[in-house]
Amino acid sequence: MPRLQLSSHGQQCIEHLATAFVNETIDQYMEHLEAARTQSQTRVCKKRWKEIKTRGNMTIYQDRHAEESVRRKVSFRTLLETPGALTKMHVVMGVGHCEGLMEDAVYGSIAPTEELMMIKTAYSSDGVVDCRILSPIVTPTPIEPLRELQIKWCVNGSAPKVLSSTGIVHNRDFVYVESSGIVMTHSGERIGFNFLHSLEFEGVPDLGRLGLVRANLSICSLFRQRDEGGVELFLQGYCDPLGDMTAGVAIMTTAEAILSYSKVIRCGQMKKLNWVLNKNSAIIYARQPELNFVDSRSRKVRQYKLSFCSGCVNAAFNANALEIAHDELMEENPMGAYEVDKESISSVSSFGSSSDPSDMRFFA
Repeated sequence: MPRLQLSSHGQQCIEHLATAFVNETIDQYMEHLEAARTQSQTRVCKKRWKEIKTRGNMTIYQDRHAEESVRRKVSFRTLLETPGALTKMHVVMGVGHCEGLMEDAVYGSIAPTEELMMIKTAYSSDGVVDCRILSPIVTPTPIEPLRELQIKWCVNGSAPKVLSSTGIVHNRDFVYVESSGIVMTHSGERIGFNFLHSLEFEGVPDLGRLGLVRANLSICSLFRQRDEGGVELFLQGYCDPLGDMTAGVAIMTTAEAILSYSKVIRCGQMKKLNWVLNKNSAIIYARQPELNFVDSRSRKVRQYKLSFCSGCVNAAFNANALEIAHDELMEENPMGAYEVDKESISSVSSFGSSSDPSDMRFFA
């Protein structure tokens, strides 16, 4: 997949687009909170939203009036501006909560390198099987370590295997802008966000010859620290799968993609644990989380089951993600906490890495 060279004007337009969508989603989220307070704690309007899937503390809804909802987005220069295309939109909303901190969710969402994109996939099970960064616009800095705006490409292989393996349904690929960060609302509240939105570029070829169908998506997720503890998640977006995918398969595939956001906090926590492992040499065997590393030679993600004392795990999970993200960038090799090679496997094993091959998984 070729890299893109964007003009300054093009970068500004993309940044304005992302900002507009995030701000609109925040407005919709505030309306959702107000409605929940005034409707006897009813979380959503049942006349508009149909519940389609629930997992744990996360529920996904489908918009019963999808075309009307998408038309309201056209003013923000979505790709799908023709009436024919609008009729195929599957508009969804996700509402739920997870244990953890808002900064952990943003830290888990940010993936400024292709290696970190693969690590994020390994932790969140988002269905991505291949990915590239096509054009960086804003990357994390020591001043803003939890800020990212980049053009990316990925292949999603989350269609049911029985359908994709027989050619009944082809895998989808996406060219999109991804924006992550933390914003301040008018009331002074900090809200984390992750925004994905499909875009078209002349320099990015269609990959139909490889059996891929170029699809469109637009999903904005918000992360808000709850007063009672934990993080509230609110997501809105649409997906146009195009091609051979039926409406039922498309809706459930989109629902699965949104459900993966419930794991971004876990991703952020485990990345913090990677950092603790990189900075400490004395760990007592007790708890055995699975950490993901990038092989320094093959650049594939390897997953090891390592043993930590409960104190180390709790210290890592309670650590400040903003500070860790800053400290990573100050390192000579910011990826150092995630890299492993044959020479370092023995040292990893000294931290309790299992010698049982079944405890090690590989991701392309």
